[in-house]
Amino acid sequence: MESVHEVENVSIKIKVGKQETLLLQAIYRSPNSSDTALDDLKKIFEDNTQYTYKAILGDFNFREINRENESTTTNENHLASRFIELCRDNYLTQHVTQHTRFRENCQPSTLDLILTNTDFIIGDIDYLEPLGSSDHIVLSFELNVNSVHNADVRSKPLYFKANYELINNKIKDINWATILEEKSMEEAWTTFRENISKIVEENVPERIAKGKTKYYQTPWMNSQTKEAIRRKKKAWRKLIYCPNTYNHYIYRKVRNEASSAVKLAKKEHEQSIAKNIKKDPKSFWRYVKSKTKIKESIPNLNSTDNMAVDDLIGKTTLLNNYFVSVFTKEDLTVLPTFEERNYSTTLNEIHFQEEEVLQTPEMSKSYKISRSRRDSP
Repeated sequence: MESVHEVENVSIKIKVGKQETLLLQAIYRSPNSSDTALDDLKKIFEDNTQYTYKAILGDFNFREINRENESTTTNENHLASRFIELCRDNYLTQHVTQHTRFRENCQPSTLDLILTNTDFIIGDIDYLEPLGSSDHIVLSFELNVNSVHNADVRSKPLYFKANYELINNKIKDINWATILEEKSMEEAWTTFRENISKIVEENVPERIAKGKTKYYQTPWMNSQTKEAIRRKKKAWRKLIYCPNTYNHYIYRKVRNEASSAVKLAKKEHEQSIAKNIKKDPKSFWRYVKSKTKIKESIPNLNSTDNMAVDDLIGKTTLLNNYFVSVFTKEDLTVLPTFEERNYSTTLNEIHFQEEEVLQTPEMSKSYKISRSRRDSP
């Protein structure tokens, strides 16, 4: 978040092509700001000339402008008139055509704007009901640009199409006693895994896993809350269709009921998680993780020969080699001499009770065993 004198703004740069970039910027100008605010807006607009596409949105608080024909009845020295000229000088097009602020006993006005330097990047705009007790509506729109994704391309084995008879025959044909002879445990496991993986890859078809849209189900949403939100949406549509004092009163009433229902549902959900935290700690940490604003991820890396590494295995290998390079390198040719130690008690036999073995999975059920995604059970 930046503040240029009397104008607040926050922006993000998005790469949408090999040579193309998109600037997405949100701006707020106070209605009580002075003429300096227009100079601040001019500086912000002129500093963004290096971007291919620009989408500037926010609450500009120019109620004097008629958004149907982008004109104003004020004189040429007024802030509203100068703002219109500023947008024209920077070749910015305004896309909001309906009122965005509704307050009881006040004339509806268009304060929230969407400005772009190219007409076609903005799709249809939906004018939705306000969030909470705000008197500004929500603007939902599409940006018609192609962003560059660095998603990992993964293949998914189709085990239901595998030739299991051929797999079994190939496994039987391997002389395991010979190839595993005189190998350590780690070497034997590596050899076994390589042979099994090779057979599986040859006889199990694969498909490229396509990214699917994940629909997030709000865990605290119940039927009462959904009904309260539905009534709020219905009252909002009625207010937009017929904006009068009575409809505004009804909307404000159901809006407050919906806000109370949401707060109560969240509170009950959090209390339920806290109550069962000892029995179900995973739900607690899942909820904590869902509140994390920044999702951790490993970006693309550059290898020592300045080559871009974007796959998971390559990133893992590169990071592992780097961390290994800073470890202390021991001299394996000269081993230390250990002194003989005197002991009075020896452990000759180890006994395992059946009850203890059966209890072990129950004691460790909250832990996970790490394995490769390629090692199918």
